[in-house]
Amino acid sequence: QIGRIWALDQEHARQQLERQGFQHIRLKSGSVWSQWWESSRPPSDWEKLMVCRQLALLLKSGVPLARSLDILLRQPLQPALYRAYQRCEREVHNGTALSQAMRKSPQQFDGLLIGLVQVGESTGQLAENLHQAAEHMEKDLMLRKKVQAALTYPLIVTTFSLGLAYLIVQHILPRFINGL
Repeated sequence: QIGRIWALDQEHARQQLERQGFQHIRLKSGSVWSQWWESSRPPSDWEKLMVCRQLALLLKSGVPLARSLDILLRQPLQPALYRAYQRCEREVHNGTALSQAMRKSPQQFDGLLIGLVQVGESTGQLAENLHQAAEHMEKDLMLRKKVQAALTYPLIVTTFSLGLAYLIVQHILPRFINGL
């Protein structure tokens, strides 16, 4: 059977396929450029939002935290985000609180999310707090998108105007003055 699977490396892919019952596995990596691009780009805020929302949904539906993290790790994630959640899963399996595990990856988890997770753990409302964090992240992203869209038109008009002014001053005005 031929197909594609998302994995961090060949060993990770082999483990996933063996869990699914495959035997006699032969793997072929993607292109060097696609591997480089995937590993070098940071996870987008949308990816972080979706994972937070999925974790909240799993917890809200009654799935235990350790199992929820395991389920999250079975989907394709950006490598840095995958490693951060993998570290969280290991720490939670060892008895550490999720908020403490998240503190070890400050590039992937912002302070607000960690704070909401910590409050949720202490109050027993982790799913609700993760949902609120996801809502906040979504509102923040939508606001940034609106500001970016609002600034695009003035930027284009300003660039066009400056280019036109340069063309007039450098090329048209000297010809007009020399013609007189």
